[in-house]
Amino acid sequence: MCWDQDKKLPELNDEFAKDVSDATSLDELKTKIRESLEHERDHRHKDLQREKVIGELVKLHDFPVPETLVEHQMDVRLERVVRSLAQQGVDPPGSQCGLGEPAPAPGRTRQG
Repeated sequence: MCWDQDKKLPELNDEFAKDVSDATSLDELKTKIRESLEHERDHRHKDLQREKVIGELVKLHDFPVPETLVEHQMDVRLERVVRSLAQQGVDPPGSQCGLGEPAPAPGRTRQG
């Protein structure tokens, strides 16, 4: 990791908070960040609970699932992950491959 020892970080003060957000003070920015993190944690916790319940239901009840439903759920989850990565400023892997395009046939690769 390369770090420029001479580079100075901005001072954490109200001006910094105003520059990087819509907060009017550093305390307000900290509160907003804390609330956002707590909301994200709670949301993630609910998702994990839901997944556990679904997993247990699937274990207890054997039933056929249409392939189109499986594909749709995979698409929805992939889109969620891609959107989340994009919001974090991360270029999702495979984004140059055209995620909106149909998958290549087995044994073939995408051109591009």
